[in-house]
Amino acid sequence: MADESAVPVPGDEQTQATADKKNVTRPDQSYWSLVKHQFRKHRGAVWSLRFIYVLFFVAVFADFLANEKPIACSYKGTFYVPALQEYAVGLHLAKYPPELANADWKTLKYDWKIPAPVQFGSGTPDLSSSFAKPFSFDSGHYLGTDQLGRDLLSGLIHGSRISLAIGFVSMGIAAIIGVLLGAIAGYFGGWVDIAISRLIELFLNFPVFFLIITIVSFMEANIMLVMVVIGATGWMGIARLIRGEVLRIRNMEYITAATSLGFSAPRIILLHVIPNSLAPVLVSIAFGIAGAILIESTLAFLGFGVPLTVVTWGSALNQARSDVTAWWLAIFPGIMIFLTVLSYNLIGDALRDALDPRLRD
Repeated sequence: MADESAVPVPGDEQTQATADKKNVTRPDQSYWSLVKHQFRKHRGAVWSLRFIYVLFFVAVFADFLANEKPIACSYKGTFYVPALQEYAVGLHLAKYPPELANADWKTLKYDWKIPAPVQFGSGTPDLSSSFAKPFSFDSGHYLGTDQLGRDLLSGLIHGSRISLAIGFVSMGIAAIIGVLLGAIAGYFGGWVDIAISRLIELFLNFPVFFLIITIVSFMEANIMLVMVVIGATGWMGIARLIRGEVLRIRNMEYITAATSLGFSAPRIILLHVIPNSLAPVLVSIAFGIAGAILIESTLAFLGFGVPLTVVTWGSALNQARSDVTAWWLAIFPGIMIFLTVLSYNLIGDALRDALDPRLRD
């Protein structure tokens, strides 16, 4: 009598073949396509990336979403796009006519206009609406106002620009410094490696946050200064990662071949060493952006770093201290900081798992 367990059940071969096909890497599959496939397995990271995309959209089109000026209008027979002209005016590439330069755009008599969804500027005070409660749809202050009557939703929309800019610019500065110093230390070794390693350890022993507060407190409030200081004090982890990777790959065949062909050391470092050492740095940059946003929010909460007229997520939190009953000034900016930092941390975790072959399924 034949063993029934050995008789194949119809459909089992097809199911097994489908499972094998999902688990086997195609020979022609590139490294980065495999990383992308592994990253997509982390659903939290995928949704976090989508949230960052939305945040980028809000930051880029902030003047179209929240502005006391209309998106487009016709005034005295002349067509204007104030929301678009804000970019040119801010860059000193254009200017408004004298009669509109200091005009109250809400009281102008337009031929027609297309208003912004939130019809308030981020820094426009309105003392008659001080501490307006949220969800006041009649007044248009959907998330309430602060002590000076500035609209909180408009502040959050325009504050996303500052938070994202500080995160990316500061980590861009940190990445440039860390990658160059780490690559030089790992490639040359010897006394160069010793000197750069001691420099890294020296910066690591500094209390970075208090160093930033000290520098910023002696300077005029400037967002660019905050970016530079955070970047100049946050490169050490990147340098150590790059140094370790370069120590691993500097004796590989393609580096030896490039050396034997007579390529100069700067060319080998820039074209061969650094591009093949950047994978783990991406993880550090993702976590670093989250850390930079937290530092800026903390500085703004303490009253350092940004001018008083500039509304950021941290400065909105600072306004909550003036009246403990104004709970919306703490809740909504806190939620934005929490979601943004959590998103970058989840993206960093997913990148770490996707880039490390030992952590792949």
